[in-house]
Amino acid sequence: MAAHWHHLIGRQRLHRYVGEQSLLPVEAFALERRLTHDERNLMALCKSCHIDRHGGLEAVIPRAALPEDAWEFARELGLEHVLERRYV
Repeated sequence: MAAHWHHLIGRQRLHRYVGEQSLLPVEAFALERRLTHDERNLMALCKSCHIDRHGGLEAVIPRAALPEDAWEFARELGLEHVLERRYV
């Protein structure tokens, strides 16, 4: 049962991306909010897998399990390398 949403490109990386865009604070806030809520960057995980992942244990998510929408999201931001490095 999928009960938790996992950001495929982490929130910290999205925050850094927004900071690199040289936006006014109100624009940066809006962009970061939009990116962190973009469903293309979210994957449903069972509660125990998600908690294990954030607790330091590595729940392995195979690259083949990533939806095409996640790759599209990453391409739009120029962050495909994040998915390539993070998921095997």
